[in-house]
Amino acid sequence: MLGCAGGLKNIVYVRLPDTTTRGIPSWMLDEAVCDGMSVIPRPVIAPQALRALADLLLAIVSQEKGNGKEGSPHER
Repeated sequence: MLGCAGGLKNIVYVRLPDTTTRGIPSWMLDEAVCDGMSVIPRPVIAPQALRALADLLLAIVSQEKGNGKEGSPHER
């Protein structure tokens, strides 16, 4: 664990075995939060639903920026 950077105390940075770093929301490392979770044999959310959500969010951001780029980044 590397700690926080740029004053973002809700992000914890970790160094991976290949020496790259990643920011992880601190709640993901909170024991109290994780105690309420369990491993299940099947996903609760369908991958198609996540793809649809990603497409929707991308469309909203594109409209807000006014750049006219709509659709999934996977389609480009």
